[in-house]
Amino acid sequence: MKKVGYAGTYTEKESKGIYSFEFEDGILSNAKLFAEIRNPKYLCVDQDRIYALADHQGSSGIVVLDKEGKEISSLYYENKTSCFITVKDHMIYTVNYHEGTVSQLCMNSDQLQLTNQTCIRNNAGSHQIMFWKDLMLVPCLLLDRLMILNMQGTVVSELVFPDGTGPRHGVITHDQKTLYLVSELSNELFTIDLASMKIKRQISILADGLTHVKDTAAIRMSSDEHYLYISTRTQDIISTVKIQPQTELIQTISSGGQHPRDILLSEPYLLVGNRFTNNLVSMNLKNGIPAEIQSSITIPEIVSIAMEDK
Repeated sequence: MKKVGYAGTYTEKESKGIYSFEFEDGILSNAKLFAEIRNPKYLCVDQDRIYALADHQGSSGIVVLDKEGKEISSLYYENKTSCFITVKDHMIYTVNYHEGTVSQLCMNSDQLQLTNQTCIRNNAGSHQIMFWKDLMLVPCLLLDRLMILNMQGTVVSELVFPDGTGPRHGVITHDQKTLYLVSELSNELFTIDLASMKIKRQISILADGLTHVKDTAAIRMSSDEHYLYISTRTQDIISTVKIQPQTELIQTISSGGQHPRDILLSEPYLLVGNRFTNNLVSMNLKNGIPAEIQSSITIPEIVSIAMEDK
């Protein structure tokens, strides 16, 4: 079945904004400019709408688009661009790396409204929101901490990581018991028991156990929860980690370009966006393991990938 995907980009050189593409049976095609927006670094799709970060006239915020690329609403409420956006229960959440803020917004009569904003700490390196029970889990790269907030935005607890780790992004298992989190600065994968909020295991996701090379980025989990896929930009690789009986690195493979920022699963394929080589590639998964590249298309300065949620 043909799907439509969207790519967020930096607009520092050739890119003009958000690009759309088509994907069917491992083949990428029809890449084109979807919406001319400045610096839409991260984006997500929810109920036929695209939510993206954006800059405008010296301010930063978000823009909401329909499937035709037409703007429904925009709101600029920050001094610097956030790095993450997601939607849950009709509420929109962003995280700002530089300002250390978690912001909550809503759509009221198709107009964006800022409903709450929490500053964890300026320059906290806040990088993502994961929702767990009635809490928000926010990795803060520059604090070496996973900050735990309630849904009202109040910090209620924290999990401290080793100095210089740089926790960045994570995924939670379907049973809500385990968090797998990657560190940008130390290139490690941490297995965290959520009930006790304790680190149970940490391993390098680079060959030969190498650590502290920097720039590990995205993590995704296979639908059967057998494998994790992780991108590292300085090495231009995708690492595959087998989860059971315990986390074990089983493969590193070329990302098909340079500076793989984001990855996205559309099983049995893995999509990889390589920023410095301006390409989006599709990798075939053989028994869950990334193998040969199926196809590649040009998308300038690509840094995030989202797919239709149907």
